Amino acid sequence: MKVLVLVVGLGVGSLSLAADHTVKMKSLSYDPKVVNIKVGDSVEWVNESYTEHSASADDKKTFDTGMVEPKKKSKKIKFTHGGSFTFHCSVHGPTMNGTIVVEQ
Repeated sequence: MKVLVLVVGLGVGSLSLAADHTVKMKSLSYDPKVVNIKVGDSVEWVNESYTEHSASADDKKTFDTGMVEPKKKSKKIKFTHGGSFTFHCSVHGPTMNGTIVVEQ
């Protein structure tokens, strides 16, 4: 009698699910100011202020949430490659800034 053995390797250590992260827009700051994420993760900004804010990449091309009204949230921005991405509020300029660090 022959016995067939089926072995399935799940590779759990290499299994990674994308995650969603939230950054709060305050009066003149982001919370947290630095966000560490992985490739494939998304970031969403929530405006907890009473004025409009944005999150615009300093390089002017990687991402831009557009204006986010008070008590609203931005579209989710998905990061597809590693790197460090600095951003600022287009209303408040470099005074209101943050960084997304995307790890491979």
